[in-house]
Amino acid sequence: MFLAGVVAIFATRTMANRRAMLGALIALLPAVALLVTAERLQSLALLVISTALAGVVAAVGYRASLQVVNQLAPPSAGRR
Repeated sequence: MFLAGVVAIFATRTMANRRAMLGALIALLPAVALLVTAERLQSLALLVISTALAGVVAAVGYRASLQVVNQLAPPSAGRR
């Protein structure tokens, strides 16, 4: 999951923040549904795939939201 998230962060560096956050939000539901399905079917392969998808979705959403916060912060924030 961590590796998939790192790859996703680097792959979406140039993607617009709004598009990345909306895409992550939309993809979150299928990722969670796959995780639940993997548990019900007791499928390790589906669990690994859905965990990687959830990692990608979480990483892209986090990266985009952190970039928005950095853009909204005043230039002097955090510099002392």
